[in-house]
Amino acid sequence: MRKILLLLVASLSVILAGCNKQQKSVNASPSDGTVKEEIEKDSDESVPDTIKDDEYTEDHNDEDDAFSEWRIKPGEINEIKNEWRTRVINVFTDNKSPEIHQYVQSFIASYPYTPNDLLNNYIIDYKNNNLLTPESFLKKGSSEGEYQTDHPSQAYSYKIIDHPQSGYMSISANVQYDHRFEYCYWKRNNGHRLFAAYMNGEYENPSMNERLLAFYDYNPATQKMTPEPELTDMVEEKVKGFSSWVMRLPDKGKDIEVYVYQENDDDSEDEIELEFDMEWNGQSFTIESIEDFED
Repeated sequence: MRKILLLLVASLSVILAGCNKQQKSVNASPSDGTVKEEIEKDSDESVPDTIKDDEYTEDHNDEDDAFSEWRIKPGEINEIKNEWRTRVINVFTDNKSPEIHQYVQSFIASYPYTPNDLLNNYIIDYKNNNLLTPESFLKKGSSEGEYQTDHPSQAYSYKIIDHPQSGYMSISANVQYDHRFEYCYWKRNNGHRLFAAYMNGEYENPSMNERLLAFYDYNPATQKMTPEPELTDMVEEKVKGFSSWVMRLPDKGKDIEVYVYQENDDDSEDEIELEFDMEWNGQSFTIESIEDFED
């Protein structure tokens, strides 16, 4: 009898071990839904939503996208031209006699524009002694106060001239046509300042050309620049009837040079180029003569 009981116990152990082994085999084979979830999980991990910072190359980063937008866009100068005559500008300074940087930054704040934004960044770097650092993307030019923007993602580079001792700043795009933006100020006999902004944007299609000449009187008592469109009207009246005109604000001296162009009557592409000067008289300008100009 005892042998029979031992035999039954041994048989039961074998049966239970077999059932346990079969149960583990079933658990090791998940349902189709479980397999699908695991595949999706693996797929999500293998394709991240964002590129890791260390996977960005030198040819692509967020700053590149910003610099690629620093290009001249047609129509922006005309937008400023439609507004400047009636808008008074507050000058950002605690100094009763601001320098050219303060006038330019105040003008730019009122009329943000692609090259103006770059010029504003330059002034900020100038104030913070960050010029010629890698972050500024500037390199020294061939003369004092001259800088060149230098970044591989820019559509084209810009040349900046900064001569605060002359009360003059400019920025120009290095392109085939004349994209030039000049700023200057003069000390008036009555203690005020006269500030001028000149923007010229030319394109392959002449019908897209834009030009702005704006004058402002700066009152140190109010620290405001008030538009003085009479001077602009004087120039525009003088150049009326000509095909085109451009001007040069003075980097040296005080007089403004104006160049006018007149197409010939025949079919030739030649133009007649003439010059006249706007002569500074201590308070304003006078235009005395216009004469043939030869290179």
